[in-house]
Amino acid sequence: MAGVLEVQRDREDGHWAPLREVLLLQPVDREKTCPLLLRVFTKIGNHHSKEDFAVRGKEPKDEVQIYTWKDATLRELTDLVGKTYSNRNGKLDDGKALAELGFQIGDYLDVAIL
Repeated sequence: MAGVLEVQRDREDGHWAPLREVLLLQPVDREKTCPLLLRVFTKIGNHHSKEDFAVRGKEPKDEVQIYTWKDATLRELTDLVGKTYSNRNGKLDDGKALAELGFQIGDYLDVAIL
């Protein structure tokens, strides 16, 4: 994964706006790169509340642990979670990779199964 710094001129006074990092998605060599642990919390019918994740170590019990890479797509993750649950009718852009969605190692993924 490589990062590129991009400068934008947002202000009318001609000053440069603060730098922001734009991530370029590059494929991960899955043979040479160690996978990360993605903790996925599922709930039938709705998402968990923020309060469910307020205390570290007391996260919801309905967890699926997936070892994956930052270039994994939502389709890949949906398929893996779907092996646990048979009803998968979500409408999302499942071609996006975790890195494209701003995922950082240590983030949780909360999945509502409708």
